[in-house]
Amino acid sequence: SSGINAEWPLRPGSTIKYISLCLFPGTVTGSMSRNKKVNWTAINRKLPIDRSLKADRKRLFRSFDPNGNGILSLAEVDKSIRDVLRIDDIFDAKPAIMRAFQSAKAVTKSKRSDGVGDDYIEFREFRYFLIALRQYFEYYQAFERTDSSGDHRLSLKEFKDAKSKIEKWVGKIQDMEAEFMMIDKNGGGFILFDEFCDWAIRKHLDLEDDDDNTGAARKDW
Repeated sequence: SSGINAEWPLRPGSTIKYISLCLFPGTVTGSMSRNKKVNWTAINRKLPIDRSLKADRKRLFRSFDPNGNGILSLAEVDKSIRDVLRIDDIFDAKPAIMRAFQSAKAVTKSKRSDGVGDDYIEFREFRYFLIALRQYFEYYQAFERTDSSGDHRLSLKEFKDAKSKIEKWVGKIQDMEAEFMMIDKNGGGFILFDEFCDWAIRKHLDLEDDDDNTGAARKDW
């Protein structure tokens, strides 16, 4: 279920977690998202990712953009995931939304004369955003299933304890401790979500239950 280029604009670290907590207080995460079964079929159906669905994407973009200024802010995206797409599972996955937004708005250089486009998502970046949102949500699910303590970071013990499930997603790992150290780029002793994402992209992480029918769309992205 991957296909995202490993060179993403947002670098590893704790930035996403910090910004997410500031912008989205009271986020429902932890054991609820870990134990809740995700309806992947319904999610895939609501995201018009395929290139042939451009008309659907235009309609969806207009619904995301109530003031009609042609650009989407993070707040508009977040609200629309809840009120337009009505995908509560993704709405609760604030780090995934943040990561998708940050990467999508940097895909192209804005041609707007007002100079504000680069801070927002324009329509030509919208398909990329939807693909990234679906992908980062999958990574978020994998991260949460590994985070047994619910503290939004992975310890070495949690990572090693999840060896069997992780290997279902990324393939055989010979040395879990060495792999952990490689992922923990800032040397903080824990794997943060953005570090996990960078690793998941490189490893082509694919959840076994995600009903992934969006692979063809990602190949030509």
